[in-house]
Amino acid sequence: MNTEAAKTARAETVREARIAHISDTIIGARKSRTILPAFPGDLPADLDEAYRVQERSIGLWDSDVVAWKVGGIPPHLRPVLGQDWVTGPIYRNRQKFAGAEPVQMPVYDGGFAAVEAEIILEFGNTEALVPSEINPQNVAEFISTCYIGVEIASSPMPDINVIGSLAVISDFGNNNGMIVGREIDNWSPETLSQIDVQTFIDGASVGAARPPAPPAGPMGAAAFLVQNLALRGRPIASGLRVSSGALTGIHDVTIGQRSKIVFGAIGEIDIEITAMVD
Repeated sequence: MNTEAAKTARAETVREARIAHISDTIIGARKSRTILPAFPGDLPADLDEAYRVQERSIGLWDSDVVAWKVGGIPPHLRPVLGQDWVTGPIYRNRQKFAGAEPVQMPVYDGGFAAVEAEIILEFGNTEALVPSEINPQNVAEFISTCYIGVEIASSPMPDINVIGSLAVISDFGNNNGMIVGREIDNWSPETLSQIDVQTFIDGASVGAARPPAPPAGPMGAAAFLVQNLALRGRPIASGLRVSSGALTGIHDVTIGQRSKIVFGAIGEIDIEITAMVD
């Protein structure tokens, strides 16, 4: 092996060791509910490495992926990272459905926790979907159903959002669950952007907004996810859901607090924040 090849091989060995260390530490912290005071070691070098951490962790987790969260990269980091969005898996055992009673949603005691009002999209027939041709303007052709919903962001790293997007990607997108609410009737990208959304915590309003229109908002998030999963060799299956980004903001919560998300006349979702026990 020549000198350059040897250096490349050593660098890849170091990289694989870093990826494994990050993944194993985060998985261990999530399963044992151990708080991480800092990111485990050096941050991934770039988005590709961060998603390699995520892929490794998905392969070691004990539930199947039924949805993906998509969130925005802070504007000041977008030129640095070369991307506007991040994504992470949502597992079957962390997907819940809204009803008459408040939905109990677990978070990491002492870690990061937040509620985020979201529009949830569900892919329909994807046989004709060509990822390279998908954009925010045409992705709606492959969306069969839209719901009101909530993402529960939580991580054993209290400062995960301060550390930044590479940490968020590495830790399952900083996700710990999703609530699927009422179906939105007769939706279109235009009508989605007319929904008045308001978030309350313990009865106080903490944010209000409408979903942005394409190329941002739910359709922008869905188009990004198609491209991201294609690069990772993951298909877009019929029934796959997308929690498409915080609408009124990322609202920190603590165990014992109650939150209510109101989606205009469509409906509302009541949540009780509880402590992770499994």
